[in-house]
Amino acid sequence: MTHLEEKLKKQLREAKGELSMRRPLDTMDEIAYKELEKENGDLRTSIGHRIERVEELNAITREHQSKIEILKKEIDLLRDQAQIDKLESDKVYSTNTTLIQNIKTLQDIEKEHKKYVGNLLKELDSKDEKIQALLSNDPLKLRKLGIF
Repeated sequence: MTHLEEKLKKQLREAKGELSMRRPLDTMDEIAYKELEKENGDLRTSIGHRIERVEELNAITREHQSKIEILKKEIDLLRDQAQIDKLESDKVYSTNTTLIQNIKTLQDIEKEHKKYVGNLLKELDSKDEKIQALLSNDPLKLRKLGIF
């Protein structure tokens, strides 16, 4: 045997050994199919959990949306109440402003009235002095004039 023959025999034995180590094609297909089925089952379980989680999140979202609607209504009510309070405050301010203006006007009238009364009192005192002078001069003169 030559070196070439030995080499060929060796390669033939190695090839036979590799073939014996390999599985038949049908067995490999079955194993691959079983692995795919297992992965498919895992994916179904995972998808099922995800669907349940999405449903939970949808329920939570609906709950939050209803709370948001309630809060929006409360905000609208508070905004309306704030407008009412502002209008009432403006009305009170307007009334107070009018009252303050009326008080100033009345104070001005009071000053004028005091001034006028002061002038009248001076005039009355002046008349009183004239009457006293006339009485002291001739008491009968006033009777003759028809004053007393």
